[in-house]
Amino acid sequence: MKNTALLFIFLFLLSSGIYCQTYNIKGMVKDDSSAAVSYATITLHSPDSVMVKGTVTDTAGVYVLSGVPNGKYTFTASCIGFATHTENIEVNGTDLDMGSLTLAASNNMLGEVEVKGHSFIRKEGHALIIPDRQQIQHAYSAYDLLSNLMIPGVEVDRRSGQVKNFTGSVTICINGVGADMREVMALRPKDIEKVEYHDAPTGVYSGRNAVINFITRQYRAGGYVSIDGRQSIGYLDGDYNAAAKVVKGGTSYKFFGGHTMSKVKSSMHRYEGMNFPGNFISRETVIDEAIEKNNSQYARFDIQNTTARRTLTGKVSLIRNSMPLSTSAENVTYRTSQGTTESKAYGENTQTGWMPNVVLMGNFKIKNNQTIIASVDASYSRNDYERRYAESSFSSLTNAEENFYKGVTSLLYNVGLKKNNMLTVQLNNLYQNSEMKYTGDYNKNQHFWSSETFFYLNYTQQLTPKMLLYTHAGFSSLQYKLSDRKRVDRIGPRFNLKIMAQPANNQFLQAAVDLSSTYPTMDKLNDMSQDISPLMVLRGNPDLKNSLFCQANVGYSVQLGPVNLMAAGYYYFMNSPQITDYYIEDGKIINTYSSNDGVHFANAMAEATWKIIPSLSLKAKGQWVYTRLNGPEGRQLHSWIGNFSADYYLKNWKFNIYASLPCKITDTSLFRKETEYDASYGASISWNSRGWSVEAGTSNPFSRQYSAIETLVDRDYTYRQSIHNNSMQQTAYIKVAYTFDFGKQTSKDQNDTGRKVNSAILKAY
Repeated sequence: MKNTALLFIFLFLLSSGIYCQTYNIKGMVKDDSSAAVSYATITLHSPDSVMVKGTVTDTAGVYVLSGVPNGKYTFTASCIGFATHTENIEVNGTDLDMGSLTLAASNNMLGEVEVKGHSFIRKEGHALIIPDRQQIQHAYSAYDLLSNLMIPGVEVDRRSGQVKNFTGSVTICINGVGADMREVMALRPKDIEKVEYHDAPTGVYSGRNAVINFITRQYRAGGYVSIDGRQSIGYLDGDYNAAAKVVKGGTSYKFFGGHTMSKVKSSMHRYEGMNFPGNFISRETVIDEAIEKNNSQYARFDIQNTTARRTLTGKVSLIRNSMPLSTSAENVTYRTSQGTTESKAYGENTQTGWMPNVVLMGNFKIKNNQTIIASVDASYSRNDYERRYAESSFSSLTNAEENFYKGVTSLLYNVGLKKNNMLTVQLNNLYQNSEMKYTGDYNKNQHFWSSETFFYLNYTQQLTPKMLLYTHAGFSSLQYKLSDRKRVDRIGPRFNLKIMAQPANNQFLQAAVDLSSTYPTMDKLNDMSQDISPLMVLRGNPDLKNSLFCQANVGYSVQLGPVNLMAAGYYYFMNSPQITDYYIEDGKIINTYSSNDGVHFANAMAEATWKIIPSLSLKAKGQWVYTRLNGPEGRQLHSWIGNFSADYYLKNWKFNIYASLPCKITDTSLFRKETEYDASYGASISWNSRGWSVEAGTSNPFSRQYSAIETLVDRDYTYRQSIHNNSMQQTAYIKVAYTFDFGKQTSKDQNDTGRKVNSAILKAY
């Protein structure tokens, strides 16, 4: 009897183990031309239509459904732009290989489809977002679409093209290739099928803080011409652009060009305290009207050829920036123990720079699991800078002419290993060479060159079906030399460890630690001087140290039906940060840069987006920021930041309102300056139809005294200034854009032509 009972228990456990065993379903999805279909949705339903498993294909069209029990299922593969494939399958005691599946092209375009399910899909450390019809219709550029998507934790400035999350800037890519601001501005939303948000980048995106990748439709013939213009009302500020593209087979030709101009009038009230030995001097400056004019132009031509195994890209651009005249008339009052004196002052600043740039890039698919990406980015910049300042019997003149050469080379090898593991090897080099000639108060020729090489190994390990480990290790080697000084050689570590977990299909958890080093920029590593006023001199510091920083962050996001919630925390410590510094020498305040004892920075945020109904979406964010600067003159600041926005869609119309709470923040580039901002608010209305996009908006319509207050406290020097300009309040704008397609519809590419000209000149503003 006892033996019978033991045998019964043994058979029960064995049968239970067999019953609970699960298997994998794998396969590949292709289109009619045998090209991989990336991010197709794969689902598995039971006979009673309950979804059992779901996933999406990777960039090679491959998918794996893991943990599937024995049974009969309905298998579905779908992707926007393709007909849905459905078949009945059975899992019976072994893994199932579905082989290669071909999806037939569909005439249904994304603009005609409204996604009714969840628009956010979590997969292997990134979110896949499928825009709905309204979000696409009411967007002219890819930045507009990003803003409409309201991705939790992501901030989008549609005008400047800046995209950030709580840990820093977000890199923008189009079909896996890095794109600049102008290229993204020209990307047509209706050609965007999906958007990837890599908040924990791995593989070819390794080493970046975060990545947004636009996945677009691919066309074989046709073209478009696009023009847009944006003009502010209340002050001169315009941005006008044109773009064109022609596609023939696997080759595309693109042209971008544009012009911007602005004229900003401002007033300022500044108080300065200078603590000279035995003689405290206060300097009060009132500027009733200062004028700053800027304009820039750019032109760029791109050619790209794509096959199933490789993509070759070439870009040639010319950029010109100019500040033809910046003037200020000042009333200055000095107060000392001996009395008060008043004087008049006048400042004038002009700058011009132009830069040709050539970029060559190749993306090669060696095997289905191996990729090599190589690129060369070379530019030459010519810069001219002049500053004049006069006050009573004092006058100052600085002229600078510069030739600046820059080259960036990059090589990346990525290989997919078994069980979704991945190895990436990166080798990059940044070379910069600046030849400067200063005349005026200080006559000097200065030559500065630097070369920095980066080497990284990145490895991704699939710990469990729900957990991923990512490691990034390497070093940077920097050499630079300034004129007659000795060459400096510095080596800094690079290490990053991330753990990403997906406790459920609607949840994502990430934790990371990072150790890295940074180096001072070329415009600070010099021994030049420039007279700012009778009592102040601006001076570089060629002896700045490199900084080592350690940071840690954790983030959690969850999707609860139409609500997306995100909470995150971030902390870093940096030793020897470069800060602005002041000391007294020969009866003057020397404004320079120094390496501080250290700085602590902490950030905690919570954000929610809510799609109340298909036509109404809300986004709200709260953030706490803490900064502490070490040292004898250290200080700390607690800041609270909050903002809100709402989008409402009505047929061809979109309405938006936004608001930000008042806040006070520390300048994290030099850590000494604090800026206090008033609350801001605004609204916009747009209309989109048949290639036309018209938008009008206003900022702070009821504010006449909106200002930013800057403060800085040092042992020898303090200042507080209130800046008020006509770009801050009671402004409005109107934007008109039109796109004309010829031939077959062609994907519109983002215009990523930057408008910054490289320079290492020591400048005072």
